[in-house]
Order: sequence, then C-alpha cells, then structure tokens
Amino acid sequence: MPATPSTFLPTNHRHTGPGRWVLVGGLLAILFLTGVYDEATHAFLTALWQHLLAAIGLRRYVETMQQGVSGGITKRLLPAVATYAALYLGICLLLLRLLLPTVAQWYLALRLYGITLAVYMNCVKN
Repeated sequence: MPATPSTFLPTNHRHTGPGRWVLVGGLLAILFLTGVYDEATHAFLTALWQHLLAAIGLRRYVETMQQGVSGGITKRLLPAVATYAALYLGICLLLLRLLLPTVAQWYLALRLYGITLAVYMNCVKN
C-alpha cells in the first residue's frame, strides 16, 4: 500500500495555504468587531448569564457575590465579564498559534501570557 503524502511531511510542518490566512483575517475581524461593539457584547453576555443563572436557580447567589465586589472594579455581571475575557483571550491565543511558525515560539507566547496574567492578578489582589 503506497504511503499517503501526509506521511512524508515532517511533524513540525505548518500549513501555510490560503485557508490559514482566511482564518487569520476572520479572527482579526472578530477581535476588531468585539472591541468596537464591546458594550453590545457585554449586554448580550449579561442577558445570557442572567437567563442561565435564573434557570438553574443561582441568580440571587451571584447577585449577592456581586455586591461584595467593589463598584470601581466592575459594574457588570461577573460571569459575563469573565466570559468576555476568556473569549477575547482565547481568540488572541488562537491567532498567535496561527501566526507563530514554531511550537517553541507558541510555548514562549503562552508563558509570557501566563506571567502577565499572574502579575495582573497580583496587582489587582493587592
């Protein structure tokens, strides 16, 4: 049985065809639109979380937790803010994964993101 062409490719081969660049452009557009329409995105996520929390009976619990948080930190529902942050960060990391040619560069980017997040969390905590 003849070997398929993919078996001849090295394991660190990166696809550089037009599909990859379309995906990069799409992710850039999503990031741009998310930034431009952040208020609408937050409003949508807040409404979604309020419905979900009400459906499972945790809405009052989250509202009580929310009251314990300083108003200077957030005026939005915490699960909605966390969802927005996770989606935005995930899109950024996916974009970096598509743009960085080697796995070593990808791991370096992950470490830098992790260090930055740890420093930020430490500053917010204090």
